[in-house]
Amino acid sequence: MLKVGDFKRRRSLPIYDPERERTMIEQLIQIAPKPLNPEIVRRVFERVIDESRRIEQHDSEFPPG
Repeated sequence: MLKVGDFKRRRSLPIYDPERERTMIEQLIQIAPKPLNPEIVRRVFERVIDESRRIEQHDSEFPPG
């Protein structure tokens, strides 16, 4: 997750990009194996993305010194 944050900072990309997140989740739903239903996949990955964003935000506020 911190590598993703580093990548975004080096390229001046926003931590939060709702369109990118929607696209990623839709792609994950498409490749999810049965018996996982789309709503379960959506909820799991929304949580993962939320927590990743929180870590990236914290890391950007307190970079290693």
